[in-house]
Amino acid sequence: MNLRNFFAIDPTTMSGGRQLTSIAATATQLLVEQAHRALQAQQIDVAAGYLAEAVAREPRDPMVLTKLAEIALRRKDYGLAEQQFTAALAQEPYFAPAWTELAAALWHLGRRVAAVSAARQAMEIQPHNPRYRLRLAQFAAWTGRIKEATDAVEPLLDPAGAEQEHHAYAIGMLGEIAVAAGRFHAAMPLLQDALRRMPSLPAAKAVLSMNQLRLGAFEPGWVNLNIRETGSELYPLGPPPAFGPWWEGQDIAGKHILIADDQGHGDAIQFFRYLPDLQARRPAHITWRTFPALVRLFATAAPDVTVVAGLPNNSRFD
Repeated sequence: MNLRNFFAIDPTTMSGGRQLTSIAATATQLLVEQAHRALQAQQIDVAAGYLAEAVAREPRDPMVLTKLAEIALRRKDYGLAEQQFTAALAQEPYFAPAWTELAAALWHLGRRVAAVSAARQAMEIQPHNPRYRLRLAQFAAWTGRIKEATDAVEPLLDPAGAEQEHHAYAIGMLGEIAVAAGRFHAAMPLLQDALRRMPSLPAAKAVLSMNQLRLGAFEPGWVNLNIRETGSELYPLGPPPAFGPWWEGQDIAGKHILIADDQGHGDAIQFFRYLPDLQARRPAHITWRTFPALVRLFATAAPDVTVVAGLPNNSRFD
């Protein structure tokens, strides 16, 4: 399942559609708005600085807690994100943005039934919000609730009643629901239609690519699932820096090679078995950037490889 981070939380919208106007905005609210803009610009540390000042002013403010949780979610600290979203909802039980992002945190923590329930709460609070409908549809589909998923998407399928972007997302979501239901061939025209309407739609492209691979269409499938695709949740902190040119199969003897784990822990472990094949090409050195939880495992298994959880953006490799 290709989990997408559909949306950033808009600090100008509270539960029930209540607007925070600039006239009534407090210093804390202004800090939250600055943090929101920084997050939109992928400036995570800058946003965290604004929120640290905001939480010092109002430690129980639900929007501050929610934005802090959003940062934790982007940093993949899902346990902390859950705690902060829960704290926000204790102050404002009808704050739909916190419910929908809590759903994402719970999903990543493996608590999928609870994730569906949280996504359902968000949609029930703001039933006209297409993003909340899409998240519920996705989570419901991948937990076998095909009818609930389809019902959540249905209002967005009328092109006259939905914005073009949301309509394309909805068609793509129907394709994803079909994949979740095991109707792999039926999913193809839906995913292709979504991309025809909105070619830059990364979610539909990712699901399409995996479905192509599943059906044996390897050449287009690998092209669409290119590691250089930066439009998805694989890069929640922004596109990866350009550490050097991609290896295209040329001679790498005497070169310094970077391996960068990309999708999930399971994928990283699966591909670890190809390390001896790479070493047989006699590179000068291999650096392996992986997930923090896998650093000790990989470093122990490959003591002649430099295994790290992160790299400075100015690092360079052959």
